[in-house]
Amino acid sequence: MPRMDELHAERAKEGLMVLGVTRYYDHGYLPVDMQELRDGKRGGKSAQKMDEAAFLKHLADFRENTKVRYPFAVGTAADMKNYGITGIPTVFVLDKEGRVTYAAVGGMKEHLLNIAIDRLLKKPVTGK
Repeated sequence: MPRMDELHAERAKEGLMVLGVTRYYDHGYLPVDMQELRDGKRGGKSAQKMDEAAFLKHLADFRENTKVRYPFAVGTAADMKNYGITGIPTVFVLDKEGRVTYAAVGGMKEHLLNIAIDRLLKKPVTGK
């Protein structure tokens, strides 16, 4: 997540848009700040047995603590299934026509993500 936020900030002027999509979870983790996520440390607090209203509050608190700059959307478990999301995080890169040009499940694929974004942002829009 820290790198996605950095990509959003660094490349938005080139046309990159980052959108975080999640679904309701009855549990979660609230980091102290973004640095905690970068460092992989656990200084925040766990949340358990949340209902949907509590999860939305948790998500708002997460955004506040981490200062994530890109927008979030909340889908349903059915949405995740319909898009073939089998694990988190899952990253999709879409072109300006909305076609998926890159997909990856799990972290640690930053180099491939950067290549996909570089190629995409240099590609002219062809229209539909």
